Amino acid sequence: MCENAGTFHPLQQWEGTVTEIAESEFIAELRDLTELANRREEATFDLGEVSPADQQLLVPGAVFHWRVGYRTSASGQRERVSQLRFIRNPAWTRSAVADVKRKAKQLQTLFPLT
Repeated sequence: MCENAGTFHPLQQWEGTVTEIAESEFIAELRDLTELANRREEATFDLGEVSPADQQLLVPGAVFHWRVGYRTSASGQRERVSQLRFIRNPAWTRSAVADVKRKAKQLQTLFPLT
């Protein structure tokens, strides 16, 4: 963050995958990024927690990061914050897919499965 915006100190972080979307909420499976040994969990989020810029990304299978922590302003004011940020993956081009398939065939020839 820039100096004037203050700092963010995360207390807990998860990676989530949207599993279901309802009228006013969505359900996600969460993987704990703070303590990797923890079991996966399920959580329900209000649709209002998703920023307008991320609304179009909210589909089943979408991946997001959820961070909970403290944001301290430049003046020293501290507040507890929960942030949801959806991952924006670049689209695959046809040529990139063709390259991957070609390389896979080469590897299959070098390392047959049978």
